[in-house]
Amino acid sequence: MDSPPPVPAKLFIVFLALAISLYILRGIGQLSMVPGIIFLVLSVLVIVSGVWALLTLLRQRY
Repeated sequence: MDSPPPVPAKLFIVFLALAISLYILRGIGQLSMVPGIIFLVLSVLVIVSGVWALLTLLRQRY
């Protein structure tokens, strides 16, 4: 039986989904008042959690 994905992978999925949804909503004008720093911070969180998930996967594999 497969085990559930580790916490870093879940965080990566959540941050990525949040970033994409906010980017789309800002693009169509629904969230135009959101400052750009929010997207910068969210982008950094996506990258950091993705690297963390990758390192966790590699450590479990080897």
